[in-house]
Amino acid sequence: MSQLKYTLLSGDTINVLGKTLTRIKALKDFGDVSKDELGGYIESEINLDNRLSDENNEGLNCWIYSDGLATPIIFAKAMDRSLVEKDGKMKGSSEIRDNFLITRTGLMLGSSLGIESGILSGGILSDNARMVGNSELSDNGELTGLSKMSIFGKVYGSSVVSGSIEISNNERIF
Repeated sequence: MSQLKYTLLSGDTINVLGKTLTRIKALKDFGDVSKDELGGYIESEINLDNRLSDENNEGLNCWIYSDGLATPIIFAKAMDRSLVEKDGKMKGSSEIRDNFLITRTGLMLGSSLGIESGILSGGILSDNARMVGNSELSDNGELTGLSKMSIFGKVYGSSVVSGSIEISNNERIF
């Protein structure tokens, strides 16, 4: 049986857009999280994988830090070894996994997906947009619609990529 890595603190809640979010607290040491460390707020365990390891016994270090928020999310999920920190936010049915990082006010909306060591740092990933393969979206950059960024692609500055655009193989938009 898999051990749980956090608990929901029923006495520490906030209300965001009519939804009650509850603070999480680490039950064990894992990754760079210490036992009893307070995390951010989530709506339910659907939003943050609570297993310490998966069926292959690989560590699952995903965590929402105290300054992160998974808000009125219904189905937003942080899984595997992914992190939400420094005012990063997830909304809608967005999902991160496989070492993805949301930081510095990065925002995921809609049905967006971030996987494979990508970084969302201060940008917006929305609609059905995808970030995979060490891609980076930063500053005020936006990736929206059916756009996909992969294989070390970068969008930054005030750039907006929308529609069905694909950015890959070290391409940079700024």
